Amino acid sequence: MVASAAYLAAYGVPENLTDLAQHILLIRSEQLTMSWNQLLAEAQLVLPSTWQNQVLGNSFALEQGAKAGLGLALLVDFVVVGAVQRGELQTVLQAWTAPLHTDFYLSYVPAPQWQVVHKLLLKALQTVLQVQFSTAFVMN
Repeated sequence: MVASAAYLAAYGVPENLTDLAQHILLIRSEQLTMSWNQLLAEAQLVLPSTWQNQVLGNSFALEQGAKAGLGLALLVDFVVVGAVQRGELQTVLQAWTAPLHTDFYLSYVPAPQWQVVHKLLLKALQTVLQVQFSTAFVMN
């Protein structure tokens, strides 16, 4: 979970999951809040519609929204590692971080020669993710 220094200065740093009710949560859509729901379930909480949520659509928009001080974003490490290292974002509630338990999808245009490239790309992607982000993913 990340936020900008400006957001944390304005709203305070959450110290536990119940504090999130006092914060603006950046979400992908009103219906697709699986990541937040998984996290909140750890404290027997749910994401009620009465909480302050800002819908931004995708991981990259969530990162930009967090940088702009719009709220707290729940993102995997590989999306925000650069922004955290540069000081653009700060991590919060680190005790509640966990490996990602979701599917990861690749999209491509089918073509006969693509099968060879697909196998190589998939193997390379798996290797990079396992080496660079082993704590951020659960690989099957």
